[in-house]
Amino acid sequence: MRVERALTASFLVLVGLVVRGAAQSAPAAPGESTLAGVYTAAQAARGEESYMNICVGCHAAGTYAGATFLAKWDGKPVSEFFEIMSEKMPKDDPGSLELKEYAQILAYILRQNKMPEGKVELPADADVLKKVKFETPKGTTRWQ
Repeated sequence: MRVERALTASFLVLVGLVVRGAAQSAPAAPGESTLAGVYTAAQAARGEESYMNICVGCHAAGTYAGATFLAKWDGKPVSEFFEIMSEKMPKDDPGSLELKEYAQILAYILRQNKMPEGKVELPADADVLKKVKFETPKGTTRWQ
């Protein structure tokens, strides 16, 4: 009887850990916005490193930040930007990065645009990213 209880308790603890882990690594939920914390600080840091090593030669730092960028992308799905990057960049070797690297670079760009960090990494899946919309942070005028 004790062994059965111990096994049952162990099983329930294991199930709880699996469920908790799945919730923490779940992709962005439908209808989320970039203001909901859809990337992590670590992911953005890796994206910055990639951006500085790969992208900055053609796209100066800050090119994808600020009012002009926000005005162009506000209200659009993040997947559109992700697909352009993953299909057309880098210019000299389009599509040559892993999808994970494109997601990291996108996380860096979100951080550059003052989008809040979250606890879950931005997924490298265009279908999931269709459910996440670019939104301008409060207090930012899109037309400045």
